[in-house]
Amino acid sequence: MRITHIGGPTVLVEHEGWTILSDPTFDPPGRTYGFGLGTSSQKLTGPAVPLAELGPLDVVLISHDHHADNLDDEGRNALPGATTVVTNPAAAARLGGGALGIRPGELTELTSPGRPTLRIRATPCRHGPPLSRRLVGPVVGFEIATRPDRADLWITGDTVSYRGVRRAAQEMDVDVAIVHLGEVRFPVTGPIRYSLTAHQGFELGRLAGADTIIPVHYEGWSHFHEPVAELERARLAAPADLAERILVLPIGTPTAIASEAPGPRPPPHPAPRSVGPPGPAGRARRARAGRAPDPPQEHPMHAHHPSRTGRSSGRILILALVAVAALLTAACRPAGVPGAGGGGGGGAPKGPKPTIVLVHGAFADASGWDGVTKRLQRAGYDVIAPANPLRGLASDAAYIRSVLDTITGPIVLVGHSYGGMVLTNAAAGDADVKALVYIASFAPDAGDSVGSLSALNPGSGVVQENLIIRPTPTGVDGYINPAVFRDVFAGDLPKQTAAAMAASQRPADLGLLAEPSGAPAWATIPSWYLVATQDRVIPPATQRFMAQRAHSTTIEVRSSHVAMISHPDESTQLILAAVNAVR
Repeated sequence: MRITHIGGPTVLVEHEGWTILSDPTFDPPGRTYGFGLGTSSQKLTGPAVPLAELGPLDVVLISHDHHADNLDDEGRNALPGATTVVTNPAAAARLGGGALGIRPGELTELTSPGRPTLRIRATPCRHGPPLSRRLVGPVVGFEIATRPDRADLWITGDTVSYRGVRRAAQEMDVDVAIVHLGEVRFPVTGPIRYSLTAHQGFELGRLAGADTIIPVHYEGWSHFHEPVAELERARLAAPADLAERILVLPIGTPTAIASEAPGPRPPPHPAPRSVGPPGPAGRARRARAGRAPDPPQEHPMHAHHPSRTGRSSGRILILALVAVAALLTAACRPAGVPGAGGGGGGGAPKGPKPTIVLVHGAFADASGWDGVTKRLQRAGYDVIAPANPLRGLASDAAYIRSVLDTITGPIVLVGHSYGGMVLTNAAAGDADVKALVYIASFAPDAGDSVGSLSALNPGSGVVQENLIIRPTPTGVDGYINPAVFRDVFAGDLPKQTAAAMAASQRPADLGLLAEPSGAPAWATIPSWYLVATQDRVIPPATQRFMAQRAHSTTIEVRSSHVAMISHPDESTQLILAAVNAVR
């Protein structure tokens, strides 16, 4: 196999008599291209090899056609002369000219006299955070094979690291992985990433069993944030058996890549647990090595979660999108659930009454706590229900922490939905916070994000098609479509109430979806948890998992996501049970 990195994502592969070009970009430098929704990038360098010098092309692979850093104007001139153009179905419809569109998991075979059959299978990509597909469009990667038992090449395409693509990598067995890096970000969307970091890309190559891992899509454009020096730092930080597989090609220079020799090969770097069965190629690799299937390694963000086997990449992608919105779906309005404590503050007080702070989530505001607030005030408690900014986990937690700093005496901190993410971080290290109460809420561990927790289990109605996404001057906001708001968010409330909530919902900035949580406050502060068994935002199974992990005192209520509104008595009782236990 001979590979030439032409620049950006563009690679020429010559293998077994086939000539393959991926993501052709051949425009000269200097031009700025708009990518939509206020995002843009300037091309900084031109191609190291002009299109005219490439000669005949058998196959052009296009991960997606709607961003100029993967297919620019001059790059489009490569298509008419190619024997076959393979891309995703949406791009094929736009490109026309006989372009073939395949979805992740679908396979096409190309034959030519005197050459082995070329099998091209589309692999999954997600070109941004959960729920971003409507903004960034469909993307695919490509697995290429000329042999029945092992793939020759995997081109990841533009993707972030997420469960779907990691599972696909774990099921592969490839000689060479070409990984699209760059850590793409834009000022308008803040910290949101749209492509892999060097560390993530090298890890994907390791999961795929690649003997050679080649980074591309990291230079030549202003929206790339990991230049070659960062690649070298990531390579040096990698385990030795992984670092020796990483090869940064000299741009414009054809480089011969040796294929795997027959016979057993070393196992991949050890990994903690399986998240799915290996594919046929992976099983073949393990059989050649004379051992049972290796448990593939999960991304560190998910490493402490129980494995869930047997799901397809496509379904996992949907689950991730689904639950991701769960995160946004956080708190709404008044509350309630059957609890273990007197509704009026029963029990013999042992100390001063705490101030109770109620933190709402996304798609809602502090008025969602009205029913609970009135009951707590009647019981003689001071209550504060601050406005959660919903702009980012770190900044939201800092704001709530500033509110806590103004309170004298003990505090009981209560959160709903995304509000649980915030309180878990805001309360860490605060000696005045005596108890945490989670109402149908995220209760993250260190490294968890709304996105990672949302992908744990199926059952959420917060899917991409149920969201309305609106760009803002500083980012991108997500809303639940009013047409489905009641069914998804507040199924046990009257239609008129749910309609009013839908109209007044506060959105969350989508950038907070991927923000990792810090050390959890529940590790040192006792916690209580109300599981809403009819929740269509955070699946009950996920709620039970988080409550068990946090060792929370737990109750279950037959409620929608907004338990504090539909069941304010039960919600209040649980809060008071926490109060009485820590006084």
